Amino acid sequence: MENFKSIFKTIRDNNLIKKDDFVLVGLSGGADSVCLFLALVEYRKIVPFDLEVAHINHGVRGKDAENDEVFSKELAGKYDIKFHLYTGNMDELAKKYNISSEDAGRRMRYGFFNSIVKDKSNGKIAVAHHLSDQAETILMNIIRGSGLEGLSAMNYKNGNIIRPLLDIDRAEVEKILSEINQDYCTDITNSDTKYRRNLIRNELMPFIKENINPNIENTLFRMGNIIEKDLEFIDSYTNKLAKKIIVKENKKIYIDKDSFIAEKKAIQRRIIRQALFELTGTLKDISYDMVENIIDLFYAKGQKEFLFSEYRVYSSYDKVLFGKIEIDNTKKTDDLILLNKEGKIKFNKYIINTGILNYQDFKKIKNRNNTYYFDNKELLNQEIIVRTRKPGDKFKPFGMGGSKKIKKYFIDEKIPKDIRDNIPLLVDKDGNILAIIGYKRSDY
Repeated sequence: MENFKSIFKTIRDNNLIKKDDFVLVGLSGGADSVCLFLALVEYRKIVPFDLEVAHINHGVRGKDAENDEVFSKELAGKYDIKFHLYTGNMDELAKKYNISSEDAGRRMRYGFFNSIVKDKSNGKIAVAHHLSDQAETILMNIIRGSGLEGLSAMNYKNGNIIRPLLDIDRAEVEKILSEINQDYCTDITNSDTKYRRNLIRNELMPFIKENINPNIENTLFRMGNIIEKDLEFIDSYTNKLAKKIIVKENKKIYIDKDSFIAEKKAIQRRIIRQALFELTGTLKDISYDMVENIIDLFYAKGQKEFLFSEYRVYSSYDKVLFGKIEIDNTKKTDDLILLNKEGKIKFNKYIINTGILNYQDFKKIKNRNNTYYFDNKELLNQEIIVRTRKPGDKFKPFGMGGSKKIKKYFIDEKIPKDIRDNIPLLVDKDGNILAIIGYKRSDY
């Protein structure tokens, strides 16, 4: 038990495991996960909790993977710990979803882990990330040109995931196992430097330690912690701002240009990422260039757009709108005749109700929105046409002197360009426009 003292301290200091928790530990058979498993077996003697093991055979290493599976099952059985097994094919999953093998393996693991803990009270997933993993990840993200998120430290707790080994490095893990004479499996692919992480672990890190900074792992860990705390403040500010300026309406999202432009560039980028997440449900494949192109829309003159996947982001007057690309396969409605009687018609995406009211009924609903009234005597026996705009259309806005082109009215009212040709107009037999439905009645 003495060998695991530093791991126990991490668990206590970060409140990772409490009495009666359910903890599922991912056990690959490698040194890191074996060390974690044995530490948790011992910690149960101090704090009672339920412990079970999950092992994934990724289906890509043949006999070696089978040996890891047997080893892990026997180790769990030695301590009478329930063993869960999932066998899949990481490469097939990668091809199916067009993702990297590493990403496919991660999805496979966490999908399986979560399927076990989802119905457990206080269910947690213990994974064996340690200080060396942390440093390698940060260095890899620096090389990739990551944003602050990629440079921040892993959390001891992240949702239902806990990382009890984060305060010790790989050398300490191997030292503990050596002192207790515990063997483990070695994955030969970990030495294959065609994988970027292995190249960093086996060649770049040793070079930096020997020639530049022997304490590079702790240095990167400290930097990650500093960035993590800075991010907490930035994220808090961004989330409060997002609630004010990201507006959802009719399956679309819009952001007011002036409110957005007033913020610093660092906040603007985060607001765009937040809007894209709310629109698409993911930030996967959201690149730096994509975010920059969308930011440019807030400063562009006129109506500009940016298209990606099945989505469209476009500027429209004082807003930038985010939504799905809409393909309208419906045939545009031809002119329709409304008769002076009760009825309902569908025109493009509008439902138009018509009827004749007596004075008492009129008083009850006269202030209702999107409702237009006309003297029945003046329209008696007239045909009222519903149609969309035509070139040169003019009307006399109610309460204003003179006439105005429909096109100019749409521009002045900042009606989005992509809906103007579908807005119904109410027109009398002489071609006078009586109302722009949904917007304004005329003075006729």
